[in-house]
Amino acid sequence: MQRRIALTLLLFGCGSDPLPFPDLDASITSDTGGMSCADEEVVRAMVFEPSCAQSQCHDSFDPKAEIDLITPGIEDRMRAHISVHMDCRDRPFLSPGNAAESFFLAKLLGGPAICGDPMPNLGEIDAEQRRCVAEWIQAMEP
Repeated sequence: MQRRIALTLLLFGCGSDPLPFPDLDASITSDTGGMSCADEEVVRAMVFEPSCAQSQCHDSFDPKAEIDLITPGIEDRMRAHISVHMDCRDRPFLSPGNAAESFFLAKLLGGPAICGDPMPNLGEIDAEQRRCVAEWIQAMEP
């Protein structure tokens, strides 16, 4: 419980109106077909392919900011990734096992703590998709 409170305060301590931090204690919904979002294939199919690659921003052909969210091995690539924004290069882009510290999730939630624009630029990621990404990051081995 304390960890969830700390995660919430970290993301929403000040500034404008970011999206709410996903409830990681929520049971898996029918949107995932009973599969866990901790599995990269599930998060890729449910979130990245429809929301990030179809806009041709983060596909495998010419990914913006060198972030390919389609080719298998997303976690390994994102662990090594550094933000293209100079003011955010010191923030971990992906913080395995700690979704609240991940700059990548902050970009999906929006708010003042990010550099650049919130993602996605085109279209929306719904609450279940945000929860799925947070679950995926939280389930990673640090």
